[in-house]
Amino acid sequence: MTGTVDLACFSYLASARILSVDRYPVADTGAEVHGVIHSLAADGPITALTAADLGLTCALVANPVGTDPTGTLLLEQFENAAIRHRLTGRADRPTPEITVITDRHGTRTWLAHLTHAVDDLLTADLTWLTRARAAYIDC
Repeated sequence: MTGTVDLACFSYLASARILSVDRYPVADTGAEVHGVIHSLAADGPITALTAADLGLTCALVANPVGTDPTGTLLLEQFENAAIRHRLTGRADRPTPEITVITDRHGTRTWLAHLTHAVDDLLTADLTWLTRARAAYIDC
């Protein structure tokens, strides 16, 4: 880890799955899903990708992901964007995930599976934050 970066982002990291329904079902019934979008969750990783796309050198400090296909894709996304990080894939846990359900009225509900993500942030290597001209800290 050498040099400085324009922006270092600190945040949890998770994948996101956005499901679109016409309307929410009443309890103990269901609803047909009309659309599924796979995305990235948490403002820090999104900010790092956006800033890198604008030409800034960026780093990301976040929780590890799983070695599952979702975690592998997230790590590849950061590598392809030249975002500096020390993220790893861990076989002992799944990649954190958030599922968001939206309806045509604009109602939005999220269900978070962030097991270990918060605890892992407590032990994250913060060195990139000391080597950045600016920092984005997702609270």
